[in-house]
Amino acid sequence: MSMWTVTQLPSQGKAGYAQSLQMRPLTIGELKDYSALLTKDVETRFTNLLRKITREGPPPEELTIGDRDFLLLQTYINTAGKDIKFDVTCAVCGSDNKGIEFDLLEFPVKELEAEEQEFDFEEQTYKVPYLRGSHLMFAEKIGRNEDKLAVALTYATAGAQLYESYLNDPGKVAWFLKVRDIELTYKHGPDYDKVTFECKECASALRFPVIELLSI
Repeated sequence: MSMWTVTQLPSQGKAGYAQSLQMRPLTIGELKDYSALLTKDVETRFTNLLRKITREGPPPEELTIGDRDFLLLQTYINTAGKDIKFDVTCAVCGSDNKGIEFDLLEFPVKELEAEEQEFDFEEQTYKVPYLRGSHLMFAEKIGRNEDKLAVALTYATAGAQLYESYLNDPGKVAWFLKVRDIELTYKHGPDYDKVTFECKECASALRFPVIELLSI
């Protein structure tokens, strides 16, 4: 029986590559590489791991961030199963909620609907691309103090030659906010915010700690 299974991607073939790829579970030897995602260079490490456990799809760095988030979820499910038990501390009352059990297949997965959009700013037209692994890897590599997502968005939209000057220009804040708003319309992949859990002490809503997916 083959370990490889066809996995449908949330981007639905709208991001310039096929709507599916083949994927297999992690091997025992690869569990160490998976746990290393908790340390540093998570985007680069995850890209290298995807090169091993996926095939018949695009290079992992070309995958959109929504597809990459989905494949992280699938990596856990394929390797450890759909059931997960985790602990989470309530941000409201501080109580520890231990042993919460959940079926990961119950997370809704949003499909990509919006096409890439353009907008005008200061007599120039910009195209806001789907954010991809390569953009996040670039932001991770340069190691700036700015938010990684902000660097990736600026780099993807302004280009390699201009991103540095845009990041340091107060006049480009309005430009960036427009880029960010458009990028939000592209959102696809696991919608973790749609599922909440109730704090046992104060009944406040608890969110799933996505970092738990990196612990197998």
